[in-house]
Amino acid sequence: QMLLLVHTGLWRSTMMLLFAIPITFGIAMPAIPELLQRDFWSTLVIDVMVWGYLFGNLLMTTLNRRRSFLLEYCFQTALETAVAASRQADSILNHTLKNTMGDAAGNIEMFLDTVDSSTDVVYLRQSWASLRGGM
Repeated sequence: QMLLLVHTGLWRSTMMLLFAIPITFGIAMPAIPELLQRDFWSTLVIDVMVWGYLFGNLLMTTLNRRRSFLLEYCFQTALETAVAASRQADSILNHTLKNTMGDAAGNIEMFLDTVDSSTDVVYLRQSWASLRGGM
């Protein structure tokens, strides 16, 4: 039964309290002899109820911790996935942009090779140089 509790994720402090509570009640019961003589069963029922309440409280605290850690882990994983996807999208966008700039620079270069020297194409040559520099 204790191995099952350890397997479900109860911490060492929880396990120590599970051992300490019955021992404490076992010591406290004989310390008040009139309770022990008057009504043993009602005292035992109260002890079991208190023990159950404390155990339930410890169990809920432990489970809430586990949920919190699981939520933090899921959030961290989702964040890492989103960052990786963003980096991949940026990489694809940069690759596509460089290819488009290369196509534009190639088209401008082919146009400049076929145009006669009397045409004023200074700004077009500057644009072609800017595209080449950007790639």
